[in-house]
Amino acid sequence: MAALATTVIVLLFVAAVAWLSYQQVELDRRRGRKHMEGRGALTPNEFGAGFFTEPEAGIAARLRELLAQETVVELEQLRPADHLVDDLRIEALDSLALCGFIVALEKEFRIDLAREELTGVYTFQALVPLIAGKVTAQRGA
Repeated sequence: MAALATTVIVLLFVAAVAWLSYQQVELDRRRGRKHMEGRGALTPNEFGAGFFTEPEAGIAARLRELLAQETVVELEQLRPADHLVDDLRIEALDSLALCGFIVALEKEFRIDLAREELTGVYTFQALVPLIAGKVTAQRGA
């Protein structure tokens, strides 16, 4: 009987944690939508070509696609000056998901990113030139 009571308590706890997690995701989605409200939607390629130079456009488009896999916010209305944490709700990523995003960047672009290089990167506008520079350096090596 005690084992059954313990199981029920554990299941209730897990259900409560799942419900709270879902509520946080929904809150983050609403905040992201509100921030980008009224902006026209862009495909990844339109985003890259519309805001970045020719060498950076393809990288920007692919970065947006990779980022979309890691955040709860839909990025069709993303703009380069959007703050990754405050506007795009990236803080919702746990450390494992953030590591996964960095690994995806390194794998996709065949580069190595040091933690120090990412310090001070708060916007997509700052992330694109960093990755583009690393890609250019990799190709020249």
